[in-house]
Amino acid sequence: INSSRGDGGSAVIAPQPPTRTGYDFVRWEPELPAVYPENDLSVTAIWQIKTSTITFNSNGGSAVDPVTGDYGTDVTAPSAPLRDGYNFAGWQPVIPATFPETSLTVTAQWTIKQITVTFDSNGGSAVAPKTGNFGTAMVTVNRLFHSRPWWAQMLRT
Repeated sequence: INSSRGDGGSAVIAPQPPTRTGYDFVRWEPELPAVYPENDLSVTAIWQIKTSTITFNSNGGSAVDPVTGDYGTDVTAPSAPLRDGYNFAGWQPVIPATFPETSLTVTAQWTIKQITVTFDSNGGSAVAPKTGNFGTAMVTVNRLFHSRPWWAQMLRT
């Protein structure tokens, strides 16, 4: 900020507050006088570091507590959330290494688990394993019914 000059006793017009990434301007120290003093005066900006919070949207997974810290300090990433049938694939956007100037929310990303069922035919012909997504219906073949629907056998009894 440039120096300000004026005649002793005339009104001091405060400059626009300075800016600093990650900090809020608090005040000038010593306080700016209302009028110019008889002698030169230097004042220093007083700053307060910004605090931000990272909130975690687990997107259907277990809850994750938010973390709060001062601008520029290291972020300790929380343990990954859990979700039945899914693998945790990370946060979007990626959790920053240090706390940002403003708060942000990150959202969990998931990939569905692939489940493989293997069959022991217990002396019968080999049955190929079946793989599918967690939670989806699995079609099985029952040798008793072949291609007939399950209820066809019940009609005969």
